[in-house]
Amino acid sequence: MKIISSILIVFFSLLAAQAQDKSTKIEAAKVAFLKEKIQLTENQEMLFWPIYNDYLDKKQEIRKQIKSLKTETGALSATDEQLKLDLQKLFDLRQQELMLEKEYFTLKFIKVISLRQVVELQKAEKQFTLMLIKKLEDAK
Repeated sequence: MKIISSILIVFFSLLAAQAQDKSTKIEAAKVAFLKEKIQLTENQEMLFWPIYNDYLDKKQEIRKQIKSLKTETGALSATDEQLKLDLQKLFDLRQQELMLEKEYFTLKFIKVISLRQVVELQKAEKQFTLMLIKKLEDAK
């Protein structure tokens, strides 16, 4: 029994490491893609990436809350009042995400990169996401 437990622990540890490795590779590819698309200078890079990473962290936190809320709301056994409250929370979180984007794209990024680069950043993020989706579909 201990051998099976040990094997399972090693197996799941390897799976977690592979998932982490894939995530790291995707992040590195995204950084390289964005860097090329928005053509950052060395000075801009030093200032831009900490702000961009902060933006991503905050956006990811909001996305986690949305995902958690959608999972909870998935239970149709909830009362109508609870469903109504959950729906309102969902709209509030989406509003927070929009305000976060507005803050970073119109106030913070513009302090370290040009307006053209900000617009290019928005386009490049969408392009990278679409490219990633296509690669995942092709791999299936």
